[in-house]
Amino acid sequence: MRSSHILRSISLPTHHQPSLSSFSSLLSSSQPALLTGLISHWPALDNWTVKNNLGRLRERASGILVPVEWAQKGRGFMDEGEKGKTTMLLETYLDAFILDRIPSEDPTMLPNLTFYLAQHDLFDSIPELLEDIPGPFLEDYLSAGKGEVWQKNIWLGPAGTFTPIHRDPYHNLFAHLSPSPKTIRLYPPTIPTSTLYLAPPPQHQTSRLPVSPPNVSLPDWPLFEEARREERSVVIKKGEAVLIPEGWWHSVEGVGTGEGGEDSERLSVNFWFR
Repeated sequence: MRSSHILRSISLPTHHQPSLSSFSSLLSSSQPALLTGLISHWPALDNWTVKNNLGRLRERASGILVPVEWAQKGRGFMDEGEKGKTTMLLETYLDAFILDRIPSEDPTMLPNLTFYLAQHDLFDSIPELLEDIPGPFLEDYLSAGKGEVWQKNIWLGPAGTFTPIHRDPYHNLFAHLSPSPKTIRLYPPTIPTSTLYLAPPPQHQTSRLPVSPPNVSLPDWPLFEEARREERSVVIKKGEAVLIPEGWWHSVEGVGTGEGGEDSERLSVNFWFR
């Protein structure tokens, strides 16, 4: 069965420590890019680590409820297989699924499932977290558009998490904080939407493709081959950020090994802004 891994993605251009002017040009020209050296001063890079007990994330976790998605490894929430959503205490989630302090009642279940704290504004519940991502990043770069910062999210989960192809109604600045990388694949706003097999409303901005793009079976989803020919991709590593301009379709997957063979938890922060 032919899968789409035979097609090669176009690599994103890299901009090291882009000036505010260069950043604004990327926005105005709707060009996604890998940005290096932009968040290298963030204390979160050293503090929000398993070695450091996740720093303020764990220190301030008591009593805070968070939404958690669970699904089979490598398969997103649009998949028809085993999946679900629940709400739990942040301290329980961190101790059970990130810090491995709480043993599972059924150890055979966990290797096949991922439990993902996705798209949640913890900064609203724990404002002190903003002290770990300081500087001109928020004040200057996120004001490069209309100056509207809509939401700040934390994305935290083990290896194997997958967010299916979708697009946002805002610019997206996605910053990665963990040694284990993520892979982001992007498709231009002009791509025929028929090639992405979008879900019916209200999920009509999200693809029904159940697995990551390289693993899609083209005989089952033949139109997707056209989309893959327009695909850009990047492996985002610790201390890097990716600019995803408004309207660009994209998927995010917790795959790949970091320096020293790291393939464990993945922690990212993103900002939706205009």
